[in-house]
Amino acid sequence: ARMTNALRNLSLTTGQLRDLLDAELRGSPEVTLRWLSHIETAQPDDLVFARDANHARQLADSRAGAAMVTASGAREAPSSLPLLIVDDPDASLIKVLEHLEQAQPKESPQPGVPPSADIAPTASIGQGVTLGPLCIVGPRVTIGDGAVLSARVTVGADCTVGRASALRPGVVLEPRSHQGEGSQQQPRLIIGADGF
Repeated sequence: ARMTNALRNLSLTTGQLRDLLDAELRGSPEVTLRWLSHIETAQPDDLVFARDANHARQLADSRAGAAMVTASGAREAPSSLPLLIVDDPDASLIKVLEHLEQAQPKESPQPGVPPSADIAPTASIGQGVTLGPLCIVGPRVTIGDGAVLSARVTVGADCTVGRASALRPGVVLEPRSHQGEGSQQQPRLIIGADGF
């Protein structure tokens, strides 16, 4: 299925995405995309992302309307598919997700876990927690009540996220990292990396 209703109505053209991502566009700038999706389940109005050449080869069997790829991935992708060629597909996906988050009406996020989240069976998720699309929550993680983890947040094994904390898109908590109650972390921050 498509990633989540929160990403409905992307309503950006390939040309607009090219400008947003400072990407090279191969193909029409007029393709309107309405969803982010997985390569395997994509529809003609979906944007997909291929992290590497192996994933780009899978695009030959996809019905996607366009794809974000690296330069090496572009060599593997079908020539008929509009491509947004970027240096770092992960960072570009985060940029798209941030754009969508900013474009959405500012309202309190609804607590819950989207189907695209990957939560270890030994993780403990508190009451009223909101997880964004594509979040990864590792083994033995504790997430406190009311915490908000935006899109593509990764919480490594044995981490603690305090009550009412907010982790913005793309934040990574390395294993055994701890976030105190009410902490706020900015997009793409890596906590617990070597040397920090």
